[in-house]
Amino acid sequence: MANSGRALLPLVTHQVPVVCLNRRVYDLDLDVALVDNVAGAILAVSHLAALGHRRIGYINGRPVTPGIERLEGYRQGLAAYDLPRPPTAIFAINNPMALGALTAIRERGWRVPADISVVAFDDAPWSALLDPPLTTVAQPTDQLGRAAVRLLLERIDGYYDGAARRVVLPPSLIERASTGPVGAPVAALRVLATAARDGAARGSSEPRRYEPVAVVAPEEGAGHSGALCDCGGERREPGAGHNHAARPHLIIGVSR
Repeated sequence: MANSGRALLPLVTHQVPVVCLNRRVYDLDLDVALVDNVAGAILAVSHLAALGHRRIGYINGRPVTPGIERLEGYRQGLAAYDLPRPPTAIFAINNPMALGALTAIRERGWRVPADISVVAFDDAPWSALLDPPLTTVAQPTDQLGRAAVRLLLERIDGYYDGAARRVVLPPSLIERASTGPVGAPVAALRVLATAARDGAARGSSEPRRYEPVAVVAPEEGAGHSGALCDCGGERREPGAGHNHAARPHLIIGVSR
């Protein structure tokens, strides 16, 4: 199964420290650093709804935890705005899916974003070079890497040997030219079945960033004794515990 930790079981059995990066497994209790996929999908749907779109499609991928969580955020966003279907806008789970959608849209003679808007999860380096430049939900990849390494080093150095922790980092929306106010409806559901294809045309646009605000804490607000944690990044002596129970797990805000 895509979300199984079976491949990691030999490492866990031999007490090798393991940290999952941007993906959870359901059958092993492991530390994990990941982006808030639900919040990112809500950002994308909210952005499209603010542009007047009321029919927003979704292109999904394999049933792994990021896709499952992004689908949940998409559904929550639709519910919040009471949005019907079929779409005048497409939210793609990743960049290859967005490329497939853009290719199919172009082949049918539709215009982006005049006829249909497109948003993708994850901001690839070439996203701004597409024609039109692609609106994306960006993941804080550098911060994810640092958080995963901190979790791992705490285990290796013996600063923490307690229950599994989960560090969840907020995504951000980068608005470019692939999204715009809703135009004439098109029969866009056919886009959902189109395979992703390679290739991009150069474009230019200065992106606008919408930065969510988040508070990061271990799973269920549990206290921990850690050398490093994201509540300040300071180093603590082994056994110097502190508790996140009074802090909210996630606060989302968008600057406009």
